[in-house]
Amino acid sequence: MHASAQGDLPHIGERYSSNDLFARYPGYWVLLAFPEGLTAEQEWDIMNTPGVLVAMEARRNSLWQARKHYLHLHPGTIVYQFATDMWEDLALIGGM
Repeated sequence: MHASAQGDLPHIGERYSSNDLFARYPGYWVLLAFPEGLTAEQEWDIMNTPGVLVAMEARRNSLWQARKHYLHLHPGTIVYQFATDMWEDLALIGGM
């Protein structure tokens, strides 16, 4: 896995689509938050729908820790799993 330079990473709290992040930062794991009320089109094309970047980590375990922390701060959040090549490739959170 090739990691980008630290200064080149996207900013937490800004909006990105999963596909854009995966194209620009291969080998990273991302956690995005989406507001409630996505349209059917946005849900259907969720990989291209911009969400708020919650975490981006080179290690999967670090991302799962960030996910756990986010859910602790936002109880009752609905969590969706979306598969790329493997079920655990991407975790997307809805209802931020």
